[in-house]
This record gives sequence, C-alpha cells and structure tokens, in this order.
Amino acid sequence: WHTHLPETGSTITATDIYTLRMNEHLTKWKKYSVISEAIVSVWNCETNTFSVVPKQKWDQESKFKK
Repeated sequence: WHTHLPETGSTITATDIYTLRMNEHLTKWKKYSVISEAIVSVWNCETNTFSVVPKQKWDQESKFKK
C-alpha cells in the first residue's frame, strides 16, 4: 500500500492502476491499497477490480486479520 499527497487525490489513480497491471506479474501481489484519511481504495490484482472502503471499516477489519 501507499499514500497520496493531497494534490494527487485520495483514491488510486489511473497511473497507479496502469503501473500495477503492467507489473503485477512480477510482484505476485493479490491486492494493492491506497490509504487516505477517510477512505481506502483497493485494486484486486487477481480480478482486476477496484473498490473503495471507508477507512474506519478497513481499520476494524484489519484488526481481525492480525
């Protein structure tokens, strides 16, 4: 995952998705996330789908995965 500066926006950008699709076979990543103050945007590398989750929900779900 990574974060964006305010001027980049709070979700995954088209550049992020392009870079992920070009390189995901090298990384073996299943998902890729961009975290902002209010939301977490997730690119699923296995299904090539994009989703947005409120950060509070993502934080709660992450606690159960540890």
